[in-house]
Amino acid sequence: MKCDLLKKIEKKEIDKFSILDKKYSEKISEYYARKMRTVLYNDEEHTVRTVDIVNERITTISGKEISFDDLGSGHSQSSYLTTKLGMSDTKKMIALFDEIAMMDEKSLSPVVDLVKNYYDRQMLLGAIFVQKAETPIVEEL
Repeated sequence: MKCDLLKKIEKKEIDKFSILDKKYSEKISEYYARKMRTVLYNDEEHTVRTVDIVNERITTISGKEISFDDLGSGHSQSSYLTTKLGMSDTKKMIALFDEIAMMDEKSLSPVVDLVKNYYDRQMLLGAIFVQKAETPIVEEL
């Protein structure tokens, strides 16, 4: 059974949030921002302050507000992948990225940078990125 707050979030019933609901929502927003770290938008990398899942909006350190809908497929996929990678700060891992065809070099670069950072810190055993190509490319981290 879903908790009342999750039901309110799903139905966009923000006006029914209690004070505790609002505080909890703010903490979730800050948590996602720490995990996401940066977002690519208009060919610029922005540091994320908050991720408002209720209003589907990202706020950057500079105060810029970005709607989830304004992110292109490659940019939103990049944000999602860096967030998922950011949730594994203490575990060793093997990263497998399949179906990243919508991502160009610019939207993929934050993910690759984070993977390299984990590899340098000996937290990553290996990573595979799968994109359609005429010939396979193998790169050392």
